[in-house]
Amino acid sequence: MKRSAFAVAVAVLAAASTAGAQGSPLTQPIHVGVSVGATIPVSDAVKSTNGDPALESKVGYHVNGLLEFSVPVMPVGLRAEFMYHDIKGDELSVEDPDFGTITAQGDNRIIGGTLNALFQGSGIAGPRHRR
Repeated sequence: MKRSAFAVAVAVLAAASTAGAQGSPLTQPIHVGVSVGATIPVSDAVKSTNGDPALESKVGYHVNGLLEFSVPVMPVGLRAEFMYHDIKGDELSVEDPDFGTITAQGDNRIIGGTLNALFQGSGIAGPRHRR
């Protein structure tokens, strides 16, 4: 999974850099962005259960992307952001007299997204674009 996520990030970055080289930001209504990085568990909810170091999650990774649509003559633009986090956890085995050995993997995968309104051109969110 890590290799495929990295390959997707590289492909999107290459496409975004090619699109960005074709015109100025004022003439490009669509913007694409990608980021990747480490996800480090810090709370007890994913780091361990009741301080048991045998159940700790390991450092994972995340991939984020954004797609933005804004036209300078329109006062409002849109930005959609998508997030994927993957944190690997240790395996836990419990002996149960009725069911035998029960094994669980403590992996955490989080998917999220936002949709934002961008107010532009009136000084609310940034400087005006003049020609």
